[in-house]
Amino acid sequence: MNSFPNLMNRLRSQKNYLLQESSNYWRFYKQVVVRPTEIINQKEILIAGLRRTGNHAIIGWIRAQHPDKAWHLNHPPAGQNPYQFLYSHFKKPEFREEAIGNFSKKKPATHQL
Repeated sequence: MNSFPNLMNRLRSQKNYLLQESSNYWRFYKQVVVRPTEIINQKEILIAGLRRTGNHAIIGWIRAQHPDKAWHLNHPPAGQNPYQFLYSHFKKPEFREEAIGNFSKKKPATHQL
């Protein structure tokens, strides 16, 4: 009897994987072939650093200075939509739309950091 829930969980994970992969291909097609005419992310900050060098302290400081909601995507997988990883672990509605590839417009910076 215990194998049925395991089977259902595996089927759900495979379904989610197929949906994510199809949305990745669709997003790639829209970005490369169709060429979008507008910028979705007005401001993106990428911080790269070694372990145990205070990266998270700097990220926390930058987030505290930002007046609006700021998302911290820690170690996103390369070549994939980072929101898919977030949505697979945190089932929040705002992550769902981003994971599908419907990126919401982010506000431009109103002040300099």
